[in-house]
Amino acid sequence: MTKIQKAFTLEITPEQFLNSCSPGELMELEVLILSPRYQALMKYPDGPTLPIINPEITTTDEPDNENH
Repeated sequence: MTKIQKAFTLEITPEQFLNSCSPGELMELEVLILSPRYQALMKYPDGPTLPIINPEITTTDEPDNENH
């Protein structure tokens, strides 16, 4: 039987990729991105690493005013 082969190029933005992920897939991506392996890849060659945003941790520089 004859075979037909054709190569395709498909461009997908990071946002399009993330929008198509399920909640479970997004959690898996978060675990991978926060792993040392991928954190090392996100370091700038001559500067700081990309900021890690963790919505569960919040801090303020202001003292707690409830007890003052």
